[in-house]
Amino acid sequence: YDTVEWEERSAVITSEKGEDLFRQDGVEIPKSWSQTATNIVVSKYFHGQVGTPQRERSVRQLVESLHEWLFQRSGLLDYARQARSLSHNDSLTSLIAQFYVLLEDFVLAALFTGLTFVVRVCILVLAIVWILQNREPVQTRFLFVSVTMPQSALLAITLLAGIATGMLVSLEQWKLWTRKQLNP
Repeated sequence: YDTVEWEERSAVITSEKGEDLFRQDGVEIPKSWSQTATNIVVSKYFHGQVGTPQRERSVRQLVESLHEWLFQRSGLLDYARQARSLSHNDSLTSLIAQFYVLLEDFVLAALFTGLTFVVRVCILVLAIVWILQNREPVQTRFLFVSVTMPQSALLAITLLAGIATGMLVSLEQWKLWTRKQLNP
């Protein structure tokens, strides 16, 4: 919560005639949120009757309620903790727990890798469109050589160098991760 700037404001939804359909004053919202986002979150997702002490007054309370419901009441947090603690024994249960922990780590890594791939493909498509739109010649210097080439070629070379660097870094990260998994 410390990295977010907070402010108090009112959440108000009015009718076409200007009458208040919903109003809650003094709610704590991230400063970067729009008034529309404030109105939607406060009116739809805050728990409790408006005007009572039981009513949530901050997005922090909403996040804590969601965390409690998702991880604590569902038992998911306890299950993950138990699996991690069991993974240090020498029994069949320990082997199953170790498998679960490794599978959980693998799934998280796979999701991150998939998301990274999608983002890179989007950037690549946008870069290709931009490269195709910029064909005028440009003079550039590389070390001690001055070269005139189409701007699209310069952009393509830069893009390929960036992709190659990103792939090498990802490969190194994957190697470190697999070494860590094989030698805990």
